[in-house]
Amino acid sequence: MISRAELVRRVRAAQARGERVVMCHGCFDVLHAGHVHHLESAAGLGEMLIVTVTADAHVGKGPNRPVVPAAQRARCLAALAAVDLVAINDAPTAERLIAAVRPDIYAKGPDYALTDDNRFRAERIAAERFGGRVAFTSGDVVLSSTRLIAELNLAPSPAPLDSTPNATPDAAPDEQPIARERLLRRMRMWRGLRIAVVGEVIIDRYMLCERDATASADEVLRMRPMGERSYDGGSAVIARHVAALGARPTLITVLPRDERANEIEARLVRAGVEVRAVRSGSVLPEKLRYACGGRPVAALDVERGLRVEGRDWNRVLRAAADDAAGWDAVIVPDFGLGLFNVPRMRELCALLRPGAGVMAGDVSGARAHLAAMRAMDVLCPNEGELRAAMGGPRDDLEILAATLRDTTGCSNLVVTRGRRGLMAFERSRAWSLPARARRVVDPLGCGDALLAAATLSLAAGGELAEACALGSMAAAVQAGRLGNDAVGIDDVCAAMEPDAPRSADDSASRMFRPRHDHLPAAHAEPA
Repeated sequence: MISRAELVRRVRAAQARGERVVMCHGCFDVLHAGHVHHLESAAGLGEMLIVTVTADAHVGKGPNRPVVPAAQRARCLAALAAVDLVAINDAPTAERLIAAVRPDIYAKGPDYALTDDNRFRAERIAAERFGGRVAFTSGDVVLSSTRLIAELNLAPSPAPLDSTPNATPDAAPDEQPIARERLLRRMRMWRGLRIAVVGEVIIDRYMLCERDATASADEVLRMRPMGERSYDGGSAVIARHVAALGARPTLITVLPRDERANEIEARLVRAGVEVRAVRSGSVLPEKLRYACGGRPVAALDVERGLRVEGRDWNRVLRAAADDAAGWDAVIVPDFGLGLFNVPRMRELCALLRPGAGVMAGDVSGARAHLAAMRAMDVLCPNEGELRAAMGGPRDDLEILAATLRDTTGCSNLVVTRGRRGLMAFERSRAWSLPARARRVVDPLGCGDALLAAATLSLAAGGELAEACALGSMAAAVQAGRLGNDAVGIDDVCAAMEPDAPRSADDSASRMFRPRHDHLPAAHAEPA
């Protein structure tokens, strides 16, 4: 631990050597795994990591806080391999210290991304005034010291999450719980919405197997086939989700001229989906999954991409343009199988944007075209898809999100993160939601269910927080099933029932709150 003056001197010396200096600031009261992950991630952003600790008089976390005095907190931080220098900050915020130190990067956790918190806004301005920038660490592990301390009975428990908008230390000032009744009202508004889905149809085929008990332990996994199931996947299952959730979907796609495609179209019509299919010489793409013990154990993408000639694409455009001004929402999922390329994606967006109430997009696969989607109201990639599209395998998620929004003109971005839930980026703020599934059987199709429910919520006039909450519920339902069945409105209603809460924070009104202090758990992977 060093003085403020010595800290500034060493930072200047490091910068004179051409080193990037990263600064983190916080209370760090009861150091935990979330802190360690945050600091290790921050250290990777530069060559020197300095950490400043809030003095005891300014912790402001409630009675009997801090639990650990500042000098001891600083000593624990200094012992971490990722940390180079530690100092105690005697001011209520880090604003003046940042102005004195002038770090190249001021690093905060993902819960601060684009937050409206006045203290952080001042710190951000101070960092940027002298040529620095703010970065947000990846947030693989996010914990709350306040909640951890309460659970260990080291201090009085914090107020219930529903009692005040600022009951948790990292909450945004305007954060409010989303009541279950409000979400139910929004779901009732889904009925009858006209939704267009434009994209490829995929066959999701499952080989059901049992493990060969005679195989020796050192052999590869050996299984016996017990049966087979096939599901209408890709854009077809999104359209089926939309129908099962009460809306009126129209699927615009390309299908081959064969009996299997005829059967798919007939099934979709029976499920309440209008199908506008351009028939071509294509072969249906397949994704093959091997399931053993009721869970997928291996996957094989037998894609055989679509052959969509220019004349067939023009027919797709004509089918999409018919009634284009009457769509309450348009969903464009790109599975990278040949229907879209960059010019086609931009052409479709330009055609449908003027008349569509809401436009939503998502991608799957390495050959999809996320960055070509233009002027969408919401994009819903997973974190890997976002990083692949933006070429940033190690960049901060907030930076990648801002780059994608600037590139595409997208209003909102929802980045799904598997068991870590999702991060939502609006124009003025960002926030997180934990994943909701109590039991994960099969993550395939969770993103499709989330996309369908979230789009309907936006089309019904809901805010992004409502869309994410209901989308997460639909994804959780899908995660609990083997195979790609449609998620219905009754399924989502059942998923939000408060009769079997996972924890004290999981009542019906709390589980729809955009949260900044989510605890890790085994959750769904809404890919």
